Amino acid sequence: MSGSTNQIKCATCNIALAPPSNDPQPHEIVSCPECGVSDTYENIIQEVKEYATEQAGDKLSSMLESTAKKSKIMSFKKERRPKKNYRFIVDLDL
Repeated sequence: MSGSTNQIKCATCNIALAPPSNDPQPHEIVSCPECGVSDTYENIIQEVKEYATEQAGDKLSSMLESTAKKSKIMSFKKERRPKKNYRFIVDLDL
């Protein structure tokens, strides 16, 4: 959870999670030091992947919509996607 990657944060408190070690194992419990929300490291990583995928999809959709608005020959219809509530997030540079 350290190094050159972005820190995993509690979505509610927006602060970095407190891992039990510098190299948490998949079965170890990781929690927010502020509110205490926790899960296994493996589940947290899975949730953050889902969050990142959703954020990237939203960004791509916005870019395509913007491009289509400028085009006379292209159109784009933005589809509604259900939004999930995430307990864990990561800051992304999209």
